[in-house]
Amino acid sequence: MATRASVVAFALVAALGFAEGEPETRADRVAVVATTTIAGDIVSRIGGEQISLYVMLPVGADPHLFQPTPRDARQVADAAVVFINGAGLEAEFLGNLLTNAEPRRLVDLSSNLELRRLEGGHDEHGHEEDEHDEDEEHDHEGEEHDEGEEHDHEGEEHDEGEEHEHEGEEHDEGEEHDHEGEEHGHAHGDFDPHVWMDPTLIAGWAPAIAAALSEADPGSAGAYAERAAALAAELHELDAWVRERVAAVPVSERILITDHDVLGYFADRYQFSVLDTIIPGFSTASEPSARHLAALRDAISEHAVPAIFVGLTVSPRAAEVVAEDLGIEVVSIYTGSLGEPDGPAATYQDFIRTNVERIVTALGGSE
Repeated sequence: MATRASVVAFALVAALGFAEGEPETRADRVAVVATTTIAGDIVSRIGGEQISLYVMLPVGADPHLFQPTPRDARQVADAAVVFINGAGLEAEFLGNLLTNAEPRRLVDLSSNLELRRLEGGHDEHGHEEDEHDEDEEHDHEGEEHDEGEEHDHEGEEHDEGEEHEHEGEEHDEGEEHDHEGEEHGHAHGDFDPHVWMDPTLIAGWAPAIAAALSEADPGSAGAYAERAAALAAELHELDAWVRERVAAVPVSERILITDHDVLGYFADRYQFSVLDTIIPGFSTASEPSARHLAALRDAISEHAVPAIFVGLTVSPRAAEVVAEDLGIEVVSIYTGSLGEPDGPAATYQDFIRTNVERIVTALGGSE
């Protein structure tokens, strides 16, 4: 069953003194930090001209692999409000940044949402994990998993032109990781953090954002509340559009294969099933075993799945090898980040619409 979970909010940084200089903020605006581009877009819509917003993750960054910079720490230290996605997402990259500090206003946007949780091989919505034949051996020589791919953000605009350079982590490509029996979601305390894949859950962020901004800036409380209500209404309208659009695909054919377990909330909301994933679990900071990929091929063939959906922040290498073997398509979708300002996923609403169109089209849905 669904669990109403409150992911414990972190206290803010004790060791922020290493950053030199003062953050650049306007004195007449509330200094606000949001960790992800998606949270930043929603906060920006509600905060408007009353806030000075710093978004920590650059466009295109994988939140599972991101490493904060000294400037990120400086902005967090000076912010009146820090908004995090929560549900354990930031624990992967902000664990050391958000510990043992003087308390500040930290808002976990997922603390009052009903979160997906995996327990004992089943998630709480009843999806049973696939059992793989451990005796079956498949030789997939030549497969490469480019998990250590460097994310080069040079030249990307991020808070007044600052460049973020996050060197990619190296992974031993020859090392085999057997994830069978491993409890999925361990990096997130067993909660699925990808709440942004359901617009109705993001509508639930709006009151919390308005309340936190109103506490920091009581004089603008009415404006925050009005924008939050308008945005929530838009997101419920977006939800209705998604329901109408996915109706083009019969429920029996709404079968998803993804790079990692990123579409769980989307699947629950819109009657899809996630058959399996390239990378087991909720995080991209791991890699699949040969046995897992062999079982994945069998599952795709058995269910005649026409496409694998891979996030644009994730290396598609393993998915491309599987897809080429089976003669199916790899479809790029937006998962951990919004797109560029001039692209098809510049806003959260665009993000959802673009993903839905790509998923429905790949699964054979008519226009």
